[in-house]
Amino acid sequence: RFKYNRYMPLFSMGYSADNGFGIGGGVIFTNRENYKNTDYTTKHKLNLSVSTEQNNIFEYNSRFRHVLHKWDLSVGGLLAKHNNITNFYGIGNNTINNDSLSSEEFYKTTFDTYSANIGLIREFRKKSHFFINVEGQHNSVIIKENTILSPTSEQNFSTADNNIIVSSFGLDLDFRDRSNLPEKGIRLVMKYQNGQVSSNNSSYNIATGFLEHYLSVRLPSPITLATKVGGSVSEGDIPFYNRIYLGSNNNLRGYRKNRFTGKHSIFMNNEVRLQLVNFTTTFLPMKMGIKAFFDTGRIIDDSNVNNQWHTSYGAGIYWGFLDEQFTLNISLAHSVEENNFLLFSLGKSFN
Repeated sequence: RFKYNRYMPLFSMGYSADNGFGIGGGVIFTNRENYKNTDYTTKHKLNLSVSTEQNNIFEYNSRFRHVLHKWDLSVGGLLAKHNNITNFYGIGNNTINNDSLSSEEFYKTTFDTYSANIGLIREFRKKSHFFINVEGQHNSVIIKENTILSPTSEQNFSTADNNIIVSSFGLDLDFRDRSNLPEKGIRLVMKYQNGQVSSNNSSYNIATGFLEHYLSVRLPSPITLATKVGGSVSEGDIPFYNRIYLGSNNNLRGYRKNRFTGKHSIFMNNEVRLQLVNFTTTFLPMKMGIKAFFDTGRIIDDSNVNNQWHTSYGAGIYWGFLDEQFTLNISLAHSVEENNFLLFSLGKSFN
């Protein structure tokens, strides 16, 4: 019986006006026994990320191949201190971002999260899969004075500590030519989740989905048009940190993180990429190019009948290293609220 092990280092880096500068690192350990007739037997991933705003997250995920016929078993856990130091502006499509309050961190919220999950994954057509998952969460909100969540605030939001059981299932149909910097193909993702909240014996439901389409022409360098449309619907009493959001991290570049939230959302992202450099060496295959984007989206909520569509646009540059396993993006985005809003990331290609 022949075995071999493989270790792959992980590295990520990013910057946002909300979370500051962040850096992450970890490792993926892959074990294979070739008599199993699978690409691997077990895979373990450990990752630690920290930021200048003390957003510290440790994640562990494992996957065991073909445990139940062709179904894989997945298990994982998360330990997050000051998890998602993020923004919360209230509920609705026209909530106000007061610059003076924003500078005083009035909209910033902080909470600790501990979670564990177990699930099953069934792959098909190489890159597509169906999954079923159950996760247990404990969330503890850290309430600071003179913030939107403080008792003296004019608005009242539930901030009790919560134990939540989240059951979910979803489908990912991936027909792109590659995962990072794709040039052609489509991808359809759909997900449903149900949450059972212990603090008030309530429940909620969230359904999300999006469709991506990529089309390229060569003149002679590749020009790629990428379009992504999607949305979410929800019902029930949802803790604010698990609600549906739109913002710089949620399909609306050019606005602050988690800028808008409500019961339902709809969005569209459009991006044009022009590849300028593509060369391969023994040590460092690399692609480089420029891009421009336009995003639009809105929140639909019973408490607010504002029909405004929020828009943003911008441009940037990208580098893809090691067959696009690592992608560096630097962009400047603009909207009615933000000018020259810097977006920087290492590790993902869209956004």
